[in-house]
Formats: sequence, C-alpha cells, structure tokens
Amino acid sequence: MRTTEYTKAITNAMNRAKKHFDGECILTATQPVDGAHIMPRSTYPHLASVQYNIVPLCRRLHHTMDAMPKAADRINFLRQNVNPEHRAKLEGWLVELLKTIAEAA
Repeated sequence: MRTTEYTKAITNAMNRAKKHFDGECILTATQPVDGAHIMPRSTYPHLASVQYNIVPLCRRLHHTMDAMPKAADRINFLRQNVNPEHRAKLEGWLVELLKTIAEAA
C-alpha cells in the first residue's frame, strides 16, 4: 500500500472507531478525542488501519497508553478504566480485534 493510501486507511479506521464510540473518550466520556492504537503501530503496522485496533481517547490518556509498550498492558488499562457506558462496546471491539488477528495468522 502506498504511503498516502496507508495514511488514508488509518484515518478512515480512526473515524469509524470514533463514530462507534459516539465521538467520546471511552474512559472519560469527554471530547475531543484522538484515535489510539491498542496494538502499537510500530510493532504491528499491519493492524494500524484495522478499526478494531483503534479506540477514541482524550489526548492525556492517549499519551498514557502510548507509554505502555505491551499490548496486554494497554488492553488491561482500557478494560480497568473504561467508562461503564462504553464497557459492552469495548468488549465487543476487543473480540473483533482478536478475530482479526486470528484470521491474519
């Protein structure tokens, strides 16, 4: 995939993720939000444009999660701190992410 196509695919996936979670940070229920990758882009570039690998987070919590190099730590952070209004959506999102990973293996 060319760089511009790759960037566009990531942007589209971020927009779908934000829309799925009502444009709110899934932890604080605030806006504005960034699209944060659950599986780090640097380690898993093939998952960078997968919508299920992206969740909307406020900038502060996005930076907090980005400081966690392990995907398992990121998932635990999200699951432990998710706003109750978004819990079911997050769990479904994580299941879809795992399905995507399994299909690619």
